[in-house]
Amino acid sequence: MQSLRAIIFRTLLALAGCVPLPSRAQTPPAWAPWTSPAALARLDAGAVPVERSSFCSANCRYDRYGSGSESLSDNPQPRRLLYPMPNGDAVIYDDPGAGVVTRLWLTVPAQQAACLRDSVRVHLYFGASPGPQIDLPLADLFNGSTLPFAPPLVADAANASGGYVSHVPLPYVAGLRVALAGLDAEAACSGGQPLRLWYQLDAQHLPPGMVTADFSLATDWPALRTLLGADGDDPWRRDLPVQTVAATLVPGGRMLLASRDGSGWLAVLRLDLAPSAWPHVRLVVRVDGDTTVDMPLSRLFGVDAGDLLPPRSPLFGVDGTTLYSWWPMPWRRHLELALVADGLQQDRPVRAQLAWQAAPVAPSAGLLRVDRSDQCGEGSDHQLTLLAARGQGKLVALAGRYRSANGIDPDYLEGDVRVRLDGAVAPAWQGSGLEDFYNGGFYFSGGAYRQPWSGASQVDASGESAMWRLLLTEAPGYASGLTVWQESGAEPAQPLAVCVDTVAWRYALAQRALVPLPALQVGDASSEARHAYQPADGARCEPLEALFANAAASSRRATVCRYAGGYSRFHIRLPEPSAVLRLRRTLDAAQPGQAARIVVNGATAGWFPPVRPDTVRRWQQQDAPLAVAPGTTELDFEIRPLWGAHGDSGHFSESAYQLWVVPGDLLFSDGFDRVR
Repeated sequence: MQSLRAIIFRTLLALAGCVPLPSRAQTPPAWAPWTSPAALARLDAGAVPVERSSFCSANCRYDRYGSGSESLSDNPQPRRLLYPMPNGDAVIYDDPGAGVVTRLWLTVPAQQAACLRDSVRVHLYFGASPGPQIDLPLADLFNGSTLPFAPPLVADAANASGGYVSHVPLPYVAGLRVALAGLDAEAACSGGQPLRLWYQLDAQHLPPGMVTADFSLATDWPALRTLLGADGDDPWRRDLPVQTVAATLVPGGRMLLASRDGSGWLAVLRLDLAPSAWPHVRLVVRVDGDTTVDMPLSRLFGVDAGDLLPPRSPLFGVDGTTLYSWWPMPWRRHLELALVADGLQQDRPVRAQLAWQAAPVAPSAGLLRVDRSDQCGEGSDHQLTLLAARGQGKLVALAGRYRSANGIDPDYLEGDVRVRLDGAVAPAWQGSGLEDFYNGGFYFSGGAYRQPWSGASQVDASGESAMWRLLLTEAPGYASGLTVWQESGAEPAQPLAVCVDTVAWRYALAQRALVPLPALQVGDASSEARHAYQPADGARCEPLEALFANAAASSRRATVCRYAGGYSRFHIRLPEPSAVLRLRRTLDAAQPGQAARIVVNGATAGWFPPVRPDTVRRWQQQDAPLAVAPGTTELDFEIRPLWGAHGDSGHFSESAYQLWVVPGDLLFSDGFDRVR
C-alpha cells in the first residue's frame, strides 16, 4: 500500500506536469510548437535533443583557422565528419531510430560558395535504403529554389549574414542519414584548396512509434510558415479581445498592469512608452507566488539605442515605440504583472495592451521564465556559465550582447555555445562558434541581419555585437537539469576575457520529470551481479582513464568492455511502471561507429546512434529514449551492435548503463539517496 506522502507526492507531480499525459502519443510532438500556444509551453521528457556539429577536439585535418599538416592517409576523418560511406558520401548525421532533424546550419568561405552550388550535393537516406531518397544540390536547401525549402524556413548567406540555415523539419520513422557528396571536388570550385565547411545539425531523438511518416519533398508546414510570417501580429491568428491599461509612470513608482486569480494564459503584452525609458523600467511578473520575470525592458526585448535592426521575431520584438510579446504565459492560481520605474528620471506615459485566453492549463505546461547572466572574464575552465537550472523544462530563446573585456579583439565571437542536459558530463549541444549559434557566419560577414528565427541587431567585430535566436522546433528540453555555457575565446590555449550579457527564455517546472536509477557499472562485481550483466562472448574488459568528450577538465577512470561480435545483456527491475524511459550509455569513443539496437524483453525499444571517433577525449555518453509495453517493471536488455553498418569499425564498447524513469514511489524506497 502506498504511503500518504507518496500519494501526495505523485499528486503534486501530476499537477506539475512531471507525469506524462496518458494520451501522450496523440499530442503534438515536442518539435511542433506551431500547432498551438499550448504546444509551445508543453514539456515532453520523452524527446532527447542532440546537436551534431563540425566541432572537433582531435583527428581533424584542419583547425578553425586553416588546413593542418597531416595527410589523408594519416587521418581518414579529414573534415570533422561522422564517417565516409563506400560510395564516397560523407555522413554528418546518422540516427537508426525515430526522430526529426529541426535545423541545419553551415557556412563556407565566400570564395568557396560556388562549391555549394556546383559541386556539393546533399543526400538523405531514410530507413535502411542503400540509396538516397532525396538528392539535391546543397545550395538548394537554402536559396528558395526547391519546395518546401523556401523562406521563411530557410535563408542563405546573403540573408543570414554569412550563414546558410534551414529550419525545414525532417521527420523520420526508422532511421535517417544526412550525407554530403562532392566534398573532394576541390579544383573545380575552390581554387584547388580544401573545402572549409562548418556545420551544425539539431535534432530530436524520439521513442519508436512517435513518428508516422518520413519526410518527402511534398511535405510542408503551412502553420509553421504562418507563425514565422507574423511580423509582430498574433502568430497563431486568434481573434482575442484586448484590454488597455494607460497611466503615468513616475520615478520610483510601480504600475500594476494585471492581477488575476484562477488559471489561464496571458496571450499578448504590448507596451508603448518612450524608448529612452526602456533601460530604466523593469517588467516584474509573479506566477503562482513565484517571480518568473524581473528584468529591464531593454534586455527583456533585446534592444539597445544603437541597434541597427532590433528584434522583430514572431514571439517578441520592437514595433516602432512599442514592445510586443506573444510568448504564451500560463498560470494556475494567480498572475500579477507590474512595471517598476526605479531607474526612471522623469514621468512617462505608458499604454499597455493585454489579451487573455481562458484555455485550460495542462499539467504538462511549463511556466515561462526569463533569466539573465551579466559577467566578464575568462570563466572557469575557459567557459562562462550562462544558465543553470534544475527540474524539467526547455530553452526556447537566447539573446546576448558580447564584447572583449580587454579592448579590441574579434576573437570574442569565437566562443562556442554548449548545452549540457540532465546531469550528463559532456554537452548534448557542442557549438562551433558564437555567430554560428546565431545562424550567421564568419563574424557576420554581411553585417546586421534579421530573420524570423534569429538576427544580429548590431555587429562590430572590434567592439560589441548583439544577437538573438528563437529555439522553437529545436528547443533543447531537459528532464532533470540544464546548463548553458559560453566558451571565452577560440580555445583554452588562447584564453580571452569576454563580457557576456545574455537573456534566456525557457518554459520550466521545478520538479524533475525523470530521475536516474542506480547505474550498471561494468567492472564492479556487485553492480554486475545486481543487474545480471553478461558481456558479449570474447569481450575484453580493462580499465581506462581518459577525458570526457568536449569537457577538458572532466576525467574518469573506469572499466570498459570492448568486443567485436555478439551482444551484451543485463536486467533492470523497476520499483513501479514508468510512462517514460531513457537509457544512458557511457562508452569509449576511440573507434568510430558503435551504433546499436536496444532490445527490451525481446522487442526493439530504442537505438544508440553511431559516434564520431575521438582519441583525445575518449569518454562519451549517449541518451536513448525507449518504448516498452505499458505496465512493464521487469526489463531484460540486449544491446545488439549494428555490425557492418552505420560506420561500424568492428569494435563496440560499454562502460556503464543508467536507466532514467519518472519519479514515483521509488523516491521513498531504500534507494532514495541514490536517485536524488
